[in-house]
Amino acid sequence: MLILLLMFATTIAFVWMCFDIGRRSVPGAVLTFVLVLPALYFVYRGWRDRRYDIRAPFFASLAGVALITCLAAVAPAPAEEAQQQQNSPVATAQLPG
Repeated sequence: MLILLLMFATTIAFVWMCFDIGRRSVPGAVLTFVLVLPALYFVYRGWRDRRYDIRAPFFASLAGVALITCLAAVAPAPAEEAQQQQNSPVATAQLPG
């Protein structure tokens, strides 16, 4: 559930960033939405310009992706959980026979 909330918040930050880029360049916003990497260019170009500064949504979406990646790496897969439950001593003690 936490990963879903983080995905939602990251998506909101990413769309916010694309809208901010769209104020400067519509093709840049479309390219950023599709390819993501042009965001680095727009962060660099607008770093000191208040009108085109996209640091907040850029780093919010970057932090969200990092957290999702860490949580997904730590969380066990559903098949792995089922396998662990089948092999647990409690589960084998409850088997009839």
